[in-house]
Order: sequence, then C-alpha cells, then structure tokens
Amino acid sequence: MQGLHPSPLNQTSVPAVEELKKQIVDWGVADAKPGEYMLVRLKFGDAPASDVVSQKQPPFIAEIFRGDGEAKMSVGSFVLSGIKPKWPWARSQCCGSDDVLRRCNVLSTPILDAVKKLTNGKTTICEVMTGHGEVTLANIEEIFFFAYLPAELASFQNEQDRLKGLSEWVLNRLELEKQQWLEKVSAEGQARAVEQLKKFRRRLPHESPEVDHYKNQQEVLKELLRREWPRLCAATDKLKSAVELAKPPSEIATCQKQSWLAYIADHKLLFGNPPTLREDEAVELWRDENYLRLMADVLNSKKGNVDKRDWRLAYGWITNNYYRMSESELETAFNNHEWKGIVQIGGTLRKRAERMGLITALQPGRRENPNSLPPG
Repeated sequence: MQGLHPSPLNQTSVPAVEELKKQIVDWGVADAKPGEYMLVRLKFGDAPASDVVSQKQPPFIAEIFRGDGEAKMSVGSFVLSGIKPKWPWARSQCCGSDDVLRRCNVLSTPILDAVKKLTNGKTTICEVMTGHGEVTLANIEEIFFFAYLPAELASFQNEQDRLKGLSEWVLNRLELEKQQWLEKVSAEGQARAVEQLKKFRRRLPHESPEVDHYKNQQEVLKELLRREWPRLCAATDKLKSAVELAKPPSEIATCQKQSWLAYIADHKLLFGNPPTLREDEAVELWRDENYLRLMADVLNSKKGNVDKRDWRLAYGWITNNYYRMSESELETAFNNHEWKGIVQIGGTLRKRAERMGLITALQPGRRENPNSLPPG
C-alpha cells in the first residue's frame, strides 16, 4: 500500500498531507457486536534497517542461544551494529469518520470495506499510531482505528484521559503479543535443540565425561570472532568491565566511543571501507587522535585474520557431522557442501580443525561411520 495519509503525529512536526509510504503486511478486525467492528488494525512493514553507526549506540558482541536447561546451546556470537529500541510509543487522537475514510480511500478493497463498516453510522473514530524510536512517520509500525473504546476505559470521563488510557491499552496489548511470540519462539527453539542433540550428541559413549562438543565449538567460534574483530572485542571488554564496576558515566561514555572507533577500524580492514556514520559525528573524526592512530594501524595490518575455511569448519563441525568423520569423509563432505574454491584435502582440514582447538569424536583406532549413531 502506497500513499496512506495518516493524521499528523502532532500539529507542528508532521504535515497532514505527508504520506506514509509503507506496505501493509497484515491487518485485522475485532467485533464489537454482530454487524459492527470495534477496531480495524493495520500493520506495516518494518522501516528499512538503518546502517548508520553512532557512538551513542556503539556496536556490540551478542551471543545467540537456542533451547534451555540441558538442551541449551550456543548458535554463535555475532557483531551487531545496532538494535531496535526496546520500548514502543503510542499516540492517540480523535478523528472524524469522513477524515478516516478519505485517508483510507487508497487501501485495497477488503481493508477499505472493513474501514467503511467500522465508520458506518459513527461521527468520531479514535486513532492510535505506534512505533519504535523517534516519533516520526517513518517509524510508524501499526495504526489502530477504534469505533468503540475497550470496556476498561468506559469509566474515563475526560477525553484526554480516554486517549491516554487508549494508548496504554494498545501498548499493553502489544507487550502481551510480544510475550506470546517469545514463548512460541522459545518452545520451537527448545524442540529444535532437543532434536539436534538426539542426532548430534554432546559427547559419544566412548568419550570421557568432561567432553562437550557444543561447548568446545562455542569457545572456538568466540576465538575466531575475536581474531576477526580484535579491536572491537578488546574495546567491548573494557566497556563491559566499566559498566560492571559502575564506573563514572564519563568513563563509560569514553569506553563507548572507543568501541565505536574500534568497530570503524575493524570494519575498514575487513571490508575495505568504513561503515556509514552520522554526518555530525563523522566530521569530528579527523580531529580525534585515537581514530587517527587506529586508521594508521589498519593501513599496516593484514586484511582478513580468519581464513574462510576455518569459519566453514567451525560452524559445520557438529551439524555437518564433521566431528565424527575420518579424513577422507571430511574431505568429501567439506568439498561437496556448497564449497566454492580449490578442493581441500582431508588431512589438511583435520589439521586446521586441530589448530583451532576443535575436538574430534572419532574413537581412536576405529573408523566412525558418520551416517550411523552409536548406541547409548
């Protein structure tokens, strides 16, 4: 959907004629009583992810897990350059029914019919817009049109109180839906983790009790990430320590800036160019001695601290069953698994894995069949 004209977020910041150029990805209705709708809800596609990196929200290292309890396992550690603001906002206002119909006239027939049914016989509609981040049209994620207020708000006599209560009602509903979604994702992740552990075990019966192939893989992947983003990881460690030790805000702010500068330097070395920065922050960089020092270091550093074969081996070590393969089987599996490049020799791959610290599950003196699982 293109060209929906929402009401202004306030009377001074957003012109009423400004268009919300976003696609509706979902919509729904709620009944008030037979033949009448209480509300029509429009959900828009997310705003394009911003690739602008700011020292106010420096990049960080995040470790992703799947499953819980005995089935908990690390999916890997990743560098995140930004994160969606946690708390959403909501803005409510009353609109004339004719105004709502005029603005929704560009919608597809099924949605427009629902809006017409909602506004039929009504003179006033309550509108709630929600989103994350700055309160702008670009950040609107959903619009709710109410013909009737929820029963919980019936006792509110003042219009201002009703609108405030309506915003809170919508935010509470969104929070509940978020929790339900997280519970669903968690349950699905737990089921996948349990199934994975049945097929790819933490240790095999012939191995010593202290062996845990998932923990081993987790440690290796962390070390690879530290080698690929050395400056960022070191700066992130200092920032984490400053926060944990409750250092003064000025010291924490300095550590945040150092993390930001470190990310810029590592990004430049890895990809050949720095990330996109805020203009007002970028113009100050050439006056920053730390930045100039980091850039000089980058110019004298070798590009790429981790070979792509190491990443391939480490990530596929368990789920590609590499950890139970002989050298010949590893050679065949590795080269056949979407590997684009020179054919790799099994013995060389095994040595690479050993240098990284990856542990094989092969029983000494025996050739393991990777297509069958041992008993126990």
